[in-house]
Amino acid sequence: MDTRLWIGALAERTGVSTHVLRVWEERYGLLTPERSPSGYRIYGPDDERRVRDMVALRDRGIAAGNAAAMLLADVPGPGAVTLDGLLPALGEAIAAFDEPRAHALIDRALAGNDALEVVDRLFFACLRQLGNDWESGKLTVAQEHFGSGLLRGRMLALAAQSKTAREDTPVAVLACPTHERHDIGLLALCLVLRREGWSTAFLGADTPVPDVVDTAREVGAGVVVLAGTEPHMFAAQLEQYAGDLARLPSGSTLGLGGRAATASLAGRYGAVHLATDPFTAVADLGRMRGPIPVRTDA
Repeated sequence: MDTRLWIGALAERTGVSTHVLRVWEERYGLLTPERSPSGYRIYGPDDERRVRDMVALRDRGIAAGNAAAMLLADVPGPGAVTLDGLLPALGEAIAAFDEPRAHALIDRALAGNDALEVVDRLFFACLRQLGNDWESGKLTVAQEHFGSGLLRGRMLALAAQSKTAREDTPVAVLACPTHERHDIGLLALCLVLRREGWSTAFLGADTPVPDVVDTAREVGAGVVVLAGTEPHMFAAQLEQYAGDLARLPSGSTLGLGGRAATASLAGRYGAVHLATDPFTAVADLGRMRGPIPVRTDA
């Protein structure tokens, strides 16, 4: 049986446009078609396999060029290298300001593991190690900031590549209030929410509470999460803008998260005190939220 395919048939079977297939072939050398007597490209089973593998790697947040290089180099797949095994090398790359190597190690992790598992077991483990090494004097502030920024950037890329939620799904607005610049934990919560089918508006660090409330009202948010790491600053922001928090959409749930959040602080504002673990936090929100307004087009 002839398993060779014209480019149109390959595009139809893999869901990748003919334009993109040509780019992958010409820019990265991913495909090696034969030529018909008339000069048309004819693709074989190996080409189709590489296209499908390329799509899978892209879905895991790996850039096209890096994904192609991994496939052509026949990088070992799932199980060949554990996330724990990659952690020391990632730390060394960050300490050396070796951005290409750090990204290559992350790409390798994403190629063989679920993205959220990589965030939980590799990214967070690395962030904890960076913090410990900075406190002990093994790393400089510059090295710690370099590593945190690199990992945050990869998480933002993963969030951007998350599947788009349907318009009838719950909407969550996520932010850190003014003066709070540590939003990586909140970003992890965003990733888990999107995985669970939520629509999210991730506002990130240093966002004034009144703007958070205005956004929640605009999108009809069913959940609003404020996260912080500095207890006194976080409590002061909530107290200063208590009147704005009272303007949240009717039936919405306010969640407080991060190291600065406590059960007593949450109780003061009728909020849910969220666990630091994003999976538990999402489960809590699902159980405790009120009726969820849905997003509708104006």
